[in-house]
Amino acid sequence: MAKKKNNPNVSTKKDNIEKLKERMKAAKVKSAEVQWQDLLSTMSEDEAKLFVSQLDIIAKENELAERERTVKEIQEGFTGIENELDRRDDEQNEIQVGLDDRESAVQSRESAVSGREGEADKRDTDLMNRERDIISRETNAENEFATQNRAALDALRKRKEELNKEIAELEQKKIAREDDIDSQIETLRAARMSTLDEEIARFDKERRVAAQAEADQIVATAKEVVKTQKASIDAEMKALNEKASKLDSQKLEQEKTATELATREMNLQFGEDELKTEKEGIQDQITAEVDRRSGAIQFELTRLKKDKEHLKKRLDECEKRLEAYQDQEREADGMTMSELLEKLSFANGEIERLESELNARPDEVLHAEYKIKAEKYDELDTKYIRLLEEHSDLERQQMQWMLTTSQLETVREKCLIAEKRREALQASIEKYEQEVNRFRSLYEQPKELSGRLESIEAPYFKKRDMATISMSETEWLDKICKNCEEAGIKFNQRLLYSFHTALKTADWSPVTVLAGVSGTGKSLLPEYYCRFGGIYFMSMAVQPDWDSPQSLFGYFNSVDNRFNPTNLLKAMVQFSEMGSIKHLAEKYAADPAIVTSLSNHMSKLEGGKLTDSLYIVLLDEMNLAHVELYFSDMLSKLERRRNSDDEIDVEIDLGAGMPKYPLELNDNIMWVGTMNEDETTKSLSDKVLDRGNLLSFPRPKEFISRTKTTTIEAASMLPKSTWQSWLDDNVIEEERFTSRIEKYKKGLETVNEAMEFAGRALGHRVWQSIESYTANHPKVIAAIKVDDGNFDAVVCDIAMQEAFEEALVHKVMPKLRGIETDGETKIQCIDKIENVLFGPNGNDGLAPGLQADFEHAIKNAYETFIWSSAKYLEVEE
Repeated sequence: MAKKKNNPNVSTKKDNIEKLKERMKAAKVKSAEVQWQDLLSTMSEDEAKLFVSQLDIIAKENELAERERTVKEIQEGFTGIENELDRRDDEQNEIQVGLDDRESAVQSRESAVSGREGEADKRDTDLMNRERDIISRETNAENEFATQNRAALDALRKRKEELNKEIAELEQKKIAREDDIDSQIETLRAARMSTLDEEIARFDKERRVAAQAEADQIVATAKEVVKTQKASIDAEMKALNEKASKLDSQKLEQEKTATELATREMNLQFGEDELKTEKEGIQDQITAEVDRRSGAIQFELTRLKKDKEHLKKRLDECEKRLEAYQDQEREADGMTMSELLEKLSFANGEIERLESELNARPDEVLHAEYKIKAEKYDELDTKYIRLLEEHSDLERQQMQWMLTTSQLETVREKCLIAEKRREALQASIEKYEQEVNRFRSLYEQPKELSGRLESIEAPYFKKRDMATISMSETEWLDKICKNCEEAGIKFNQRLLYSFHTALKTADWSPVTVLAGVSGTGKSLLPEYYCRFGGIYFMSMAVQPDWDSPQSLFGYFNSVDNRFNPTNLLKAMVQFSEMGSIKHLAEKYAADPAIVTSLSNHMSKLEGGKLTDSLYIVLLDEMNLAHVELYFSDMLSKLERRRNSDDEIDVEIDLGAGMPKYPLELNDNIMWVGTMNEDETTKSLSDKVLDRGNLLSFPRPKEFISRTKTTTIEAASMLPKSTWQSWLDDNVIEEERFTSRIEKYKKGLETVNEAMEFAGRALGHRVWQSIESYTANHPKVIAAIKVDDGNFDAVVCDIAMQEAFEEALVHKVMPKLRGIETDGETKIQCIDKIENVLFGPNGNDGLAPGLQADFEHAIKNAYETFIWSSAKYLEVEE
């Protein structure tokens, strides 16, 4: 009998009822004021009051309707109790299933009886076979045994009849037993059904009584709330009616005010018309006033001119008298008083004589006066004519001024605009002159290239003593690990080996990225690795505004007319072979100045060269800016080193008119980056993930105090030849390696097939990187490169498994980030990968050490695959 689908139980329905009660309370607490408060600012005070009153009424009506719907939902919630009765029916069905199971047991017993019947049939078959055998023997026997054989045959036939009889009796017993079992089943079923019916009826009655009581109580509570709300609404309606009456009175006052405003507006209109009329007469008044004032000015001008002539004549007379007095003073100079008096009396006598002569000649005086007045009249007449002409000119000028006043204003504005444009053009001319002078200085300085190369020639690192390495690669790593512990910082040994191996595979993965919880030693690991391993080290703090390779190497400063290199560029020049610079000199062989500058540059660099050492660059917080913007070109060229015998270089722009400076990318320079994941950082693209190894640092299981720092002497510098020998020791072509790596290749192909479903398929580069990483792992090399007598297959398998696990973490797990961990993607991708890595039943997988991290990546609140742990590193060998 099919089992019904389970319904929600009573406790669930109680929770629903409680939620409905909370909604009712929330509806009770909710104030209508919240719904219209935002509209007040857009209305006048009276409109707002009227609108608010209407909105309050609507809100109250909606609130009552909501509460009625809430009560209705509560009543509908009681249907859950009936669902509980359905659950009881399901229990009865389960009992029926139990009875069916017992019936199945009976059928099993019937099957056993059928088995016994089969055994009897088998025995019958055996008897028939024996009978045929006896008949055969009778045929072949001698005549004297015929009677004996017949007797034996009769006995066998008699035995067969007895067996048939027993079988018939067993069948009768079987039928009787089945009938007895059927009657017992029916009796048990009837008794159990009656008991269940009684229990269901009793439970139904109790539940219905309790539900009805609870429903009545809720309905009563709801009615009380509704009653209270209605009383409150009535009170508010009364207040609103009072407010409405006040608003009506205010509205009447506003209408009265509006009437007064209309009257005032009409008066203003009349006033404006009068002003307009007066304005039209002002022009005539101005003209008359100008005429009057011009006449007064003309009259005053004439009077002033006459006064001027009179004063001028008096001034001439005074000057003549002054000259006469001065002449007399000069003549009296050195004379005595008696002589002066005698001269004065003589002069008086002469004056009297002259006066008498004048009196005797009146006609000549009159004639002279007439002549003077005639000349003066002519002069005045000429002035009058000239003044009339000037008056006419002034009248014309006045009319022209009155006609062109607006034109003068327009011209004045145009003049101001033209002046501003002239000033702007003058500033632009000065700016362009400065630019022209700057560019002229760029092309006219013959020693510019030498000056820009001088900023690069200064060495950044001081050359240190080289070490003589007599220890193996694993001993060298263990020494670094020991020195780190003595310095107060302990690194996981497997993590250190993994970091070292990632650097060895820089041809396949040029950059090693360290990720994990902040403060776990991501920046300290490469620093201490270099300090105690004898490798030159530089840390560069990436800034959020890095957007080009110039952020790494430097830029040309056009203001100071010089190239500003970074410390990274100075250091990389020390580790370059200068082959590219020689090629550049050959390219510009026709320009002796450039060849000379490059030759001097190479000779200055010879003393500080560090080409026989190793150099690690740490890009700290490398994902604060987009890595692709400032490091994309570097990644592409670093990858090209693997497949090219030519020098791979980056061209540094030294400024306009200068050849590009070729910076070689040698294999003795290795790149490391650290990254955090928060709201200030950028995620890494597939280009960076495919060309890098991503190492995750484990979270600390317990916090360790560091009360003091112990200073450990730095190691001597590791020769590049020693590093190259470790690279040459890889076991990628060893038979012990190739025979074991094949299963990992097949497994990764299966993983790649599953990843294709999610659109994250892997390329050849990933497998080649994993294969190279495994072949260069120090533990794998140590396990494979031993004598046949000392070779341990188990140790070798464990070392290769651990190396493969680390390579998966570096290259594959970051590609799964963001894949959904449910639905079809989980079945077709995640589950298949899990089956390959950990086996069908959690055993016999290719990477069992990653199981805890894999499960952690799947189980998160985002329901996507996020690889953010490193539990596989927490167990040391």
